Amino acid sequence: MKKLILLSIAALMVLAGCKKEGVGTKITALDFKKGMYEINENEDINLFKELVTTPEGIKDTCKVTWKVSDTDVAEMDGKYLVPTQPGDVKVTATVQNISATCKVSVLSVPVESITLEDMDVPLNRSVMIKCTTEPSVSIKRISFTSSDNEIATIGSDGMVEGKKEGDATITATVDGKEATCKVTVKKINVTSVVVTPASYRFHEQGETVQLTAKINPDDASVKTVTWSSSNPDVVSVTENGFVTCVSVGDAEITASADGKSGKCTIYVMGHGTVTDCQGNEYKTVKLGEQWWMAENLRVTKFSPNNTDSKNISISIVSAGAQCKNTPYCIDASNKSNWNAPEDWDPQYDELLSKFGYLYNWAAAVGVADGSTATTSFTGNRQGICPDGWHVPSYTEWDDLVDFVNGIEGETNMEGKHLKSVNGWYKGSDIYKPALDTYGFTILPAGGYQSGKIYSNARLGRFWTKDVNSSYPDSEARNVYFSWYEDNMKYGSGKNDGLKKDAYSVRCVKN
Repeated sequence: MKKLILLSIAALMVLAGCKKEGVGTKITALDFKKGMYEINENEDINLFKELVTTPEGIKDTCKVTWKVSDTDVAEMDGKYLVPTQPGDVKVTATVQNISATCKVSVLSVPVESITLEDMDVPLNRSVMIKCTTEPSVSIKRISFTSSDNEIATIGSDGMVEGKKEGDATITATVDGKEATCKVTVKKINVTSVVVTPASYRFHEQGETVQLTAKINPDDASVKTVTWSSSNPDVVSVTENGFVTCVSVGDAEITASADGKSGKCTIYVMGHGTVTDCQGNEYKTVKLGEQWWMAENLRVTKFSPNNTDSKNISISIVSAGAQCKNTPYCIDASNKSNWNAPEDWDPQYDELLSKFGYLYNWAAAVGVADGSTATTSFTGNRQGICPDGWHVPSYTEWDDLVDFVNGIEGETNMEGKHLKSVNGWYKGSDIYKPALDTYGFTILPAGGYQSGKIYSNARLGRFWTKDVNSSYPDSEARNVYFSWYEDNMKYGSGKNDGLKKDAYSVRCVKN
């Protein structure tokens, strides 16, 4: 039985042959069935079938490398030798470092008739001549001439190039047969130029991107574009659409051709920091025309330079308290009056540095109490923000959304690009993962209402400086991001945002 098994394995190895490098039977000889083959110029031949190997029966699994002595006469296409014009070639096949060579003569076929079709050719473009022979022969057998090379030229490959608007006659000659056609060269106007991508963002100076421009229609006479930058101090562009980031800002790259143009909006992200009056440092990011804080505010007093809010007592609550703490109050003019909750835990300090504080609306905008401002502030409102920064308006949040969607080419997906990648509740299939594309890092600090924190890890809610015009004494406008939605939501109607509740604050630069 063992002997029979071994014999079976050996037989399989012979059949396997060249299937796997280093495994199977090695060939000892390779040859063609004949040393000389003749084919007509409009035929091809399967040379793989003509190979003979020793031992027999393994050829079909072998890899063959082909070499043709004159590719102007014929070329290999897989297993087939395909002629291009009459002549003689030597074809060499190599298997497992063993080679065999045969000669192939490509014979000329007499042409009985030739016809050409009149055609239009776009200015500055090349089009294949519409030529038919009977029987069919290679285009290389045919001689072409143009009656006016200033209008149209034709190469030996049959490609007609439009040089100048007008008419020319093309003559084709083969085996004593002749045909002519009229070629009309016309200018095809550019209808549009499409630049890809249509928008792009850089994160660091020195970054590059290759833009492409497609001219429509495909046969338009103008086939090159001119590239330009609206702001070379921000991004530069080469003559072939290679863009380099130079500095922070915005610019448009334009590709122009024949009076038409396409654009790519380039946005160069800016990154920096700002420090509040207590020495807390925050990352900042430039989004469109706005500079935003990229972290939640965690200051506990107003800036001494903010005269509108001087000596106003504010009420805030830690986002890290996780429902265990009650609000603590602070005299904005004297931090020693800070009344920390009795159950304050050192672990909250780490959460505080990440999530920031939650502020009631009076503290956020810097008024004595929630009912003092019953109409939206005009102009910037510094409130609890650092000097030179202010509490964003409802419109400024809206502008942020428009900018992100414009850059990304999406709608209702701004949350995906603005929310932090981590920190959100992920315990359900409806969770929407985020990209934090711009380093804006929206975090789910939750909110404070009726003596407790709610929606921590599920909701990031932010004050605006604007009151709810329907309920100005008790409510103010806010925006929020949730763990299961890709867009930013707007508070509206009753319970838009009770002024006595507490939310996060992000500041915008003046």
